[in-house]
Amino acid sequence: MNYTGPRIQTNQLINVVTALTLSLFIAFVTYVVLSRLGFMLYFIVLAVLLGVIILFKLSSRDLSFAMILWFFSMSGFQNVARVHMVGLPDVSIDRLLLLWIIFMFMFQILGARNRIKGPFTLDILIIVHAVYIFGSMTITDTSYLPAWVNSSMVPMSAYLYGRHAIKKEKQIRNVFYFFLALSIYYSITAIGEHFKLNALVWPKAILNPEVGHLWHPGRSRGPVMHPPLFGQLQAMLVPVYFFFITRKISIFKTALLGVSFGLSLLGVFLAYTRGPWLAAGVALPMLGLLRPHYRKVLGVVAVIGIIVGTLGLFQLANSDFLQERLDSSNTLDNRLAYFVTSVRIISDHPLFGVGYFNAKNYAWLYNQGGYIPLYGYVSKQSGRNVAAHDIYLGRAADEGLVSIFLLVAIGIVAVKAFARQWRANPQGKWFNRDMLAVMASIAICYLVGGMVIDYRYFDLINVIVYFIMGLIYGYSSEAQPAAAQPRPEST
Repeated sequence: MNYTGPRIQTNQLINVVTALTLSLFIAFVTYVVLSRLGFMLYFIVLAVLLGVIILFKLSSRDLSFAMILWFFSMSGFQNVARVHMVGLPDVSIDRLLLLWIIFMFMFQILGARNRIKGPFTLDILIIVHAVYIFGSMTITDTSYLPAWVNSSMVPMSAYLYGRHAIKKEKQIRNVFYFFLALSIYYSITAIGEHFKLNALVWPKAILNPEVGHLWHPGRSRGPVMHPPLFGQLQAMLVPVYFFFITRKISIFKTALLGVSFGLSLLGVFLAYTRGPWLAAGVALPMLGLLRPHYRKVLGVVAVIGIIVGTLGLFQLANSDFLQERLDSSNTLDNRLAYFVTSVRIISDHPLFGVGYFNAKNYAWLYNQGGYIPLYGYVSKQSGRNVAAHDIYLGRAADEGLVSIFLLVAIGIVAVKAFARQWRANPQGKWFNRDMLAVMASIAICYLVGGMVIDYRYFDLINVIVYFIMGLIYGYSSEAQPAAAQPRPEST
């Protein structure tokens, strides 16, 4: 199953990991000594200053390290250090890192180390959409400014970084190594949380039902404290394994990646959310359609599934809770009833909608039930007290068809950019058709999951897709030269 493509260089990564491990050990020893001597405040100040100096040094050469820290801070650690601001977005680590990246990016531009190049069609569309949503939010209810920051401003920034800041293969390598590590961490946390292996769960606030957005006993919610979001994030990171498993690496590394891949699939399952299950079920086969050698991995997964089914191990998951989650009649009626309500709102307010996150205040006027083709009648009762759980009709009711048209235009330009990159057949170690297929699978997973989850409350899930979109639109590499065609014989 090993791919015959270029071998991944790991010596540099080993050196970096060794240096980081040694640095952490020295920092820990220093912390213990100074804290016992009563110099704790001085240690904190010294550590912060040293961290800023190191981050500045790294960022001046390569912004991908700062972006990885930014991604990590959005992975569920926003609440580690947060200052609440009345009427404004909270000040947190991810926001501070966002400002840092903006500062360093402008520093590189002014220093002529980074030049912005066209075309700018997709840039303009994304910026115009963010400004339009900001206007809708301002007119409707400014209390939703944090939601606009999470779903519009932060993803827009991620797109611009992927579009203009990522210029080298090693930067792509750094980001996708992080995605792999994040997937492993999420899966371990999900398994530890579900099976009450508390030693595997970090941060421990995950186990506190009074902390976070949602607490559903039996469903892993991870550091994002939200089972549907946690499952969807894990599902979007699963395609990354296909790229690493099919590289030319040792059997031992392939086995480790295979085990991690299986644990990640288990982590998606333990979120007990049908949306991520459906999204993963659609996105993973797309990898096999785009790249033939990815079919081998899918084949191995299918064989293992058959073996597990033959041995009857699936009965271990046949619990009452699982049956409850699979019984989707009530949930489906609720969602479809809100879809019908959204269609009625759109018909009366087509262009600009009823305002940012304002459709729920109009729902009682338009909730009348209705007949849905190929499904049947959904009652008015099913649509009561139901909010939008999608990024399509529910969003159109809030933001109008102007927002949807802009998003469709963004998607069309992004798909054309993907087709252009695919035809160019880039031959980099990290930016090639194998990686393009992974990016496409992540985007498909995002779009399918968006049918049952409203992403507008969250940042990282939007950031991943917008960053990939900027990378595909802006990254340039040498294309593989076309094979010379034999000249026809003269007659």
